[in-house]
Amino acid sequence: MADHQPQFRVLGPLELLAAGRPAPPLAAKPRTLLALLLLKANHPVEADWLIDQLWDGRPPASAVTTLRTYAYHLRQRLDPTGGAALHGRAGGYTLTVPAGAVDADRFEDATARGRRALHDGDHAAAAAAF
Repeated sequence: MADHQPQFRVLGPLELLAAGRPAPPLAAKPRTLLALLLLKANHPVEADWLIDQLWDGRPPASAVTTLRTYAYHLRQRLDPTGGAALHGRAGGYTLTVPAGAVDADRFEDATARGRRALHDGDHAAAAAAF
């Protein structure tokens, strides 16, 4: 993975790494927004769903405006990383991230490789993948 490519750690405390170093932490709600968008990375996410999740079904009257503000701050955080971007679209957002940028995806890929190698009887490759 290139050093300039952003990395997202979701297995444990949520963390954004830019140029291989942790970016300053986000406040609680923007951090939750990032986590929600990473759950559905590279897919459209409805603003109504995000609002419902962020405010546990009890959004304030300002929820739409506040969500836009959180998205704006998240865009600023992602912009310097290169490779990841938050795009607004009618009714929601899409967080685009490069392949392998999310640690959970890398974990799933490695375990799938390990299971295939184990199934094929290649114990050394399975051990390396696991």
